Amino acid sequence: MSNITQETYIDYHAFRNCSFLTEIHIPDTVTKIDPYAFYGCSGITDFAVKGNVTSIGNYAFEYCTNLKTID
Repeated sequence: MSNITQETYIDYHAFRNCSFLTEIHIPDTVTKIDPYAFYGCSGITDFAVKGNVTSIGNYAFEYCTNLKTID
């Protein structure tokens, strides 16, 4: 699991092809997920977003082939 803290956005390609990630928990401080942020992260199975994310860029989860749950 990866916990992101104190950031307001997740940058382009920030976790691109990080196949070891299985769960992502986004804190309240994050309001934006840039395009391709998690592109190719085939290990992600669960993704939890708290209430403050207002923008998710194109292809942010492209090729996250095992993603089953978005909360």
